[in-house]
Amino acid sequence: MVLKRRCVRSLNILGPNGEVPASLQESADNLYHHWTNVFAAKPVCLKLADVSLGQSIQQVPPGIRWERAWEDLQDIVKARRDTGSGVDGIVYGYYGAIPEAWLQKLYDVYLHLFEGGCAEPSFNHSKIVMLPKGKQKDDTPTSVTRVPSKVRPLNLSNTDKHVPSLACLPICEVANARWLFSRRVGWQGVASPSTS
Repeated sequence: MVLKRRCVRSLNILGPNGEVPASLQESADNLYHHWTNVFAAKPVCLKLADVSLGQSIQQVPPGIRWERAWEDLQDIVKARRDTGSGVDGIVYGYYGAIPEAWLQKLYDVYLHLFEGGCAEPSFNHSKIVMLPKGKQKDDTPTSVTRVPSKVRPLNLSNTDKHVPSLACLPICEVANARWLFSRRVGWQGVASPSTS
């Protein structure tokens, strides 16, 4: 097993006019004021969206098995690899080793959503840390300073939502392939997608 070397540094977040914060609370306030606007709900004009996107909305091809069996989810989770972990050290591959009772709970969430249910509001809550982007010449081993837009949010909670999403992914891939295959023109050397 290869261990990655990590370090802990304080992160100073500059104010809107470039002022250096006097405390961690001031850095947190600077982050809050910047990222609140980024994460805020945006107004949507449904009439304009319909005009812009309405022609792109397609009917889903028939004959697709939408519900995934319990065994399917077990196979999907066990086959999951650490492709998205990167240097953040968030390893989704660990889900392959979770107890069956926990996986059953996530499968229950999938079935609940599949049957038209809504997730609890807290299911979408996150604990987020802000990682500094890149390196700058004034970075030190103990401290880095960035403007709020030069940090990257990393979600430290609710990685569980990825398991129901993984259960939906193969179904969406089949639907997309079937839809694209029926509209493809030109080279016809690819076999028709399966119905599973």
